[in-house]
Amino acid sequence: SIMSQITCDEARTIVLARYYTEWEDIVTEPAVAEVGYENSDEWLMIVGAREFIVGGDPNYRILDDAAYIVNKRTGQLEITPMYLMSKDRYDSFVKYGTFPIWLQ
Repeated sequence: SIMSQITCDEARTIVLARYYTEWEDIVTEPAVAEVGYENSDEWLMIVGAREFIVGGDPNYRILDDAAYIVNKRTGQLEITPMYLMSKDRYDSFVKYGTFPIWLQ
């Protein structure tokens, strides 16, 4: 039987649980977008302050160089610096979901 794959929502839950533990700002709240990027094997999730991710407030935009990637088969979370991601891997991701204008 074909194993069921991790959904975007499940990936979001996995990333948020970890992201919360790393969040140090007491004024804002961490968030993971309901949209993201995917390839055949992985989810690449969009993280940041709730004010930006959900509310679109540019004052809360975080330029974070870490990529939060969830394996679709195992649910394993990988956090890797963007600049270490190969171009082939980066180029393999396509948008998933309807992106709000501020996340384009």
